[in-house]
Amino acid sequence: MDTKINIKKINEKHYRIQLNLINQSIDNKMIDDFSLITMLFNLNKDHFVDGMIQTIHNDSNNKVIMILVKPICKEFGFNQRYLFLELVRTENGQIYSIKGKPCSTQSILPITYQNLINSPNIINTPLSNITFSIDKTISSKIDICIDFELDNTFYSFPMFDTLIKTFLKSIFKKLQHAYSLIPKPN
Repeated sequence: MDTKINIKKINEKHYRIQLNLINQSIDNKMIDDFSLITMLFNLNKDHFVDGMIQTIHNDSNNKVIMILVKPICKEFGFNQRYLFLELVRTENGQIYSIKGKPCSTQSILPITYQNLINSPNIINTPLSNITFSIDKTISSKIDICIDFELDNTFYSFPMFDTLIKTFLKSIFKKLQHAYSLIPKPN
């Protein structure tokens, strides 16, 4: 079974991550796609300070996510970052798509998160969009492809590709490992 995590730079601001989650004990249709995002956050508290995901508009396919990322490379003068996205899920058979765009409606967040967003010391992650394609056609395996693009505020520096690839592989390896350990339901 291939558990490799592929991270590829498509162009200067566009990246693609491909991985799979494998567990012979459970049927992947029992796993909610948004639960995978929550699991990814919870498994990586060494990289993320705080965060939340909540339903908006009383629609289980429409959520907002807010994540405060631990400072990365603060020695180089980089500010701490947050990620604040509106996520919309669609389904086509057993293939799901979750599209994320930066959200600007701060009023839907608890006041603590609004204060973080408004802090001059914490800035938005330069993400213009993200798409999670989640293929559940094989019951014991989930194939995931994540495309994300960075916005015009993104500044590339020579070590960025190495840093981002190392960071992303680290967080997704934890998700792969934890998913493989989910026991068979009673």
